[in-house]
Amino acid sequence: MASDSLAVARARVAELDKEIQHLKLSMNALCLERDQLQRTLADYKYPVLTLPTEIASEIFTRYLPWPQRPQFKGPNSPSFLLGICRHWRDVALGTPELWSTMRLDVEAHVPLRSLESWLQRSGDCPLSIALSCLDTRVPSSSLQPFLDAILHHASRLRSLEICLPLDNLRSIKGSMPLLRSLTMGPNDELIDPAPSEPRLHLFTDAPRMESLILFTFFNPFYITLPWSQITSLTASLYVHEAAEIMRNAAALEILIIIVYNVDELNLPLAPIPPLSSLHTLILKTSSGGAEESTGIPALLDALSLPALLFLNTYECFLGGDPVASISALRPTGCLLRVHILAASTSRVVYEKAFPNTRFFVEEVEEEDEEGGGSD
Repeated sequence: MASDSLAVARARVAELDKEIQHLKLSMNALCLERDQLQRTLADYKYPVLTLPTEIASEIFTRYLPWPQRPQFKGPNSPSFLLGICRHWRDVALGTPELWSTMRLDVEAHVPLRSLESWLQRSGDCPLSIALSCLDTRVPSSSLQPFLDAILHHASRLRSLEICLPLDNLRSIKGSMPLLRSLTMGPNDELIDPAPSEPRLHLFTDAPRMESLILFTFFNPFYITLPWSQITSLTASLYVHEAAEIMRNAAALEILIIIVYNVDELNLPLAPIPPLSSLHTLILKTSSGGAEESTGIPALLDALSLPALLFLNTYECFLGGDPVASISALRPTGCLLRVHILAASTSRVVYEKAFPNTRFFVEEVEEEDEEGGGSD
């Protein structure tokens, strides 16, 4: 019996040896195929990686969320490209245009050195930068280094948006020969200064600046800008603030005013010199509604706009006789387009008075007989 068991074992060992040999041959064949495929992969170049650097750079710049400025982090930021692969990192770092525009919200706790590195990568490119801190609890002293880092490149600033405490705004100085557009305002409301307190003069050496957007808290009785060279202004202002700016901004061509708090105390407005270049006037309210106000009609009564072509406003802002108010704004009557909101006067009346003007009149919705609005 023992000899039979040994014979069976020897036979099984022989079978296993053959099977092992077969598996070794199969494994060798698989290893050979794997090595060949690895060599093929090693030699393969992804099409995007074979693009000339100039074309890759152009693609990267078009990747940015124009016209918005990219954030420091996230999929729409050029810094996101640095983590894709080494080749893309080299291309991104070698493309100054990628780093010439940014939006920095200081509340996002971006290290100062990251801002400095970003600016360094921009080379000699003109800069478009937004720097803001909406959290009024952040002390101005902790924000100043970020502003200083940007002002170090003031000569390259082409577009600037800034919302910081007043103490930080006071430090804005230096020549800005390329600056064309500015969006600004303190991040907290400014009350009217005492008569003895001097005005704060900003951007006095920015000869090309012509486009201006002002935040709600901007106070033209405290902060003076080079009004005489501004051609386009968008702002949220009180009526008396808007009048103050108009008296000094004779070159205005486009004026968009969102009137803030139309229920303010309405005082007589001093005359405003004719704005002889202004061709577009949009006048609305911060709430988006047609609140009654004597201040806004008084502002329009003080205006003379001999070059006006486009007007967009609420009918109640035109006073008791809107046709006469429009005629007073543009004595020659050569308007091209007028958009009247919340109107009780029909378009036919306007078109009869101004036959060469195209009118868009959104009439007031009438309530039903029971006094309720439409469902």
